[in-house]
Amino acid sequence: MSRIALILTLLVCGLGTGCTQYVHPLSPLEEAKADSSVFGSWYIRSADANGEVTHNFVHIGSANNPHPSDLDQNYFMANGDKTFPKKIPLENMTRVIVITMKPNGEANQMSFLGYPTHVEDRHYMNVPMIVNDKVAGYSIWKYEVNDDKLTVWNEVDEEVIKQLKKEGILHEKENSSIVSDNTQTLRKLFAEKDATLFPDQRKSTLQKLPVVN
Repeated sequence: MSRIALILTLLVCGLGTGCTQYVHPLSPLEEAKADSSVFGSWYIRSADANGEVTHNFVHIGSANNPHPSDLDQNYFMANGDKTFPKKIPLENMTRVIVITMKPNGEANQMSFLGYPTHVEDRHYMNVPMIVNDKVAGYSIWKYEVNDDKLTVWNEVDEEVIKQLKKEGILHEKENSSIVSDNTQTLRKLFAEKDATLFPDQRKSTLQKLPVVN
C-alpha cells in the first residue's frame, strides 16, 4: 500500500470519506499560530502494491499570501465564519503544498491550510474542513520534527476511535460519525492515549531537502 505520508489521507478526510473527523479542534481556530519548526521542503519516496514508485515533495510554510491551490483560503481571506468574532488572519495558518511525481512524468499538486497544537511534548496539526463558508469539522494528525527528519502519523487508528465510542469515552454528532466531544476532552484523550491513537505502523518519515542559496 502506498503511503504518501502527508496529504492524500487528509484530502480524503476533507471529502468526508472514511477518516476520523471532529467537530472541535485541539485548540481554537481563532488562536491559530504557525509553527516555524516544521517549515521547509521535505521528501519521501513511496511505492504501491505493484511496486510503482512515486516521489513526493512536501513544502510547508506560513500562509502569508494567497495561493491558487489552497482548498479553503477564501474562508480566511473573507470575513470568516459568523461563529467567530473576528477574521482569522491567513498568515497565522500553515500552508502545506505537496507535489507528486510518477516515473511516467505525471505530476500533481495539492495544498491545504492547517495550524498546530502542542499537547504536552507532542505536536498535532488541526486541518479545518470548510463547507459553504463554514467550518464543518476538523481532521487532526500528529507530527514530529527531529533535525532534518519530519515524522508524520497520517490520521488516528479508526478502530481505536470506534472502540472509544463503543465504551462511551467519545461521542458522535447526531446523525453523523463525526466526533462531537469538546476541545478539553480531546486534549485529555490525546494526552492519555497518544500511543494507541497513533501507532508506529501509521507513521512515515520525510527527509528535509537542502536549500541552495
